[in-house]
Amino acid sequence: MKSSQDRYIGTLWAEHFPKHHTDPASRSLCVTLLHIIQNKAQLSLPLAGSVHKLNYVLATFGIPKNEFQEMNGIGKERRDGRATAPKAGNDG
Repeated sequence: MKSSQDRYIGTLWAEHFPKHHTDPASRSLCVTLLHIIQNKAQLSLPLAGSVHKLNYVLATFGIPKNEFQEMNGIGKERRDGRATAPKAGNDG
């Protein structure tokens, strides 16, 4: 399943997911990676169910399921027009 272009998906996720609350560019990249992962899951393991496909792809890229689910909620909000503002840090 992994192509040479896929090798950085897990690395990019690990680098940018922790920053997605405060950095709009990291949040946007994670949402993009989420869509790539969903597409990869749909194309993988033709005889498996969708949950098994997604779990397989997440494990292949080393992405924790809970992080993916959190980002999936953000992606759905963006598609529905309810984009969330980044959480403000403590400045004081």
